[in-house]
Amino acid sequence: MRMSNEMIVFSNIENACYSSVKAETKEDKVKLYNISTNPDYKVADMINKVIAIKDVYAEVIKMPDKETGELYDTVRIILIDKDGKSYQSISKGIYNSIQKIMALMGPPTWEDPIKVEVKQITRGSGNEVRHVQILQMV
Repeated sequence: MRMSNEMIVFSNIENACYSSVKAETKEDKVKLYNISTNPDYKVADMINKVIAIKDVYAEVIKMPDKETGELYDTVRIILIDKDGKSYQSISKGIYNSIQKIMALMGPPTWEDPIKVEVKQITRGSGNEVRHVQILQMV
């Protein structure tokens, strides 16, 4: 695991991950491991709700294509709030939102948590309609 505050470009990198959490003690490392394997919530369950983000964990995972079944790389994002609760997403919209937030606000850990509202927007039309989750800063 890379422990840095630089956002990693996740294209075609196996087992790449990013964590803003400063896991220095064994207790911190256990806590981070548990967050990464069993987050508390899904971001999708937080639509129209506010999360006060303090840290971010991200890792490349393999997902099957719905039509072909072929595996492709995508990014799993876990948002960690000011109380240590964690929120998981594999949404490209959430990934893009976090990249933009980090570009504007600097990399986490954010001592003054970044408050975001989870939104779901519609893209496309006809048979090509899809719902995308994004983060709106509040």
